[in-house]
Amino acid sequence: MSNPRTPSWRFFPWALALGLGVVVAVNGIMVWSALSSYPGRAGQDGFDLSNRYETVLSRDRAMSGLGWSVTVAMNETHHPVISIGGPPDSEKGTFQVDAVAERLVGPAHRTPLLFRAAEDGRFVADGTLDLPGQWEVTVRIGSVTRDYAVTKRVIVR
Repeated sequence: MSNPRTPSWRFFPWALALGLGVVVAVNGIMVWSALSSYPGRAGQDGFDLSNRYETVLSRDRAMSGLGWSVTVAMNETHHPVISIGGPPDSEKGTFQVDAVAERLVGPAHRTPLLFRAAEDGRFVADGTLDLPGQWEVTVRIGSVTRDYAVTKRVIVR
């Protein structure tokens, strides 16, 4: 008597279900990753910006030539804090620092910020960013002889 062999096709539906499950799981991970790391919004002025792109580049080269570095961080009370590196300390006291913070994800929220000089050479905003999430802070630094603008991203937790 010969042993009847079990057909290997009986595992086909399980293999098909496993393959589809892997595809659904990978797609779910990709959707979660895309939604949790949304980089921001697209601007509406792309064409206008491209028409004056050489002006934008020359302004950026002039600001880069100053050798300044600007960092934006949040303190424990959700006030943005700006540190400016590069210019001499004697010049830092003459700066006028203001900024606009825009929320990138979630309900649109725009907050103008005014900064005051702190004792350690940093600048602390008078307003707070209370909504959690990613914020894009566009900083404008003005002095008697120079102007500087930079956009930084901060995360409020």
